[in-house]
Amino acid sequence: MMKRPYDECDLVEYIAAPPMALSLHWKDHKIIEMRTRWAKSITVSVDLTAEARQLEKALARYVSGETPDWPELPLDFSHLTDFQQTVLDELYRVPSGTTCTYGELAALIGNPNGARAIGMAMGRNPFPMLYP
Repeated sequence: MMKRPYDECDLVEYIAAPPMALSLHWKDHKIIEMRTRWAKSITVSVDLTAEARQLEKALARYVSGETPDWPELPLDFSHLTDFQQTVLDELYRVPSGTTCTYGELAALIGNPNGARAIGMAMGRNPFPMLYP
């Protein structure tokens, strides 16, 4: 069975802004993955890192319909392929509140026929709240 980055994490933190929650998977002082969850399905961590507290406040703003102003976080992209990193880098440039199809994103990275590959990369996106 193939190991995923979160299989070997040092710390998992759970934050919530009902009805949403996030689990933050840490390895070597960097977040290697975030998973979205339902708040009712988790127990919020008691001792949160400063980053988790900032993210929880941003998540609360997001849930209430405000601009979340996501904090700068120590995200670890090292387990991504070059292609996945390129896709997330380009996606980061898409203005908040707008949509971009996989085909449009493929064209933006210079691969106009690569919509399926973009979809696969997005399916492996470790930070879906920050790179939706």
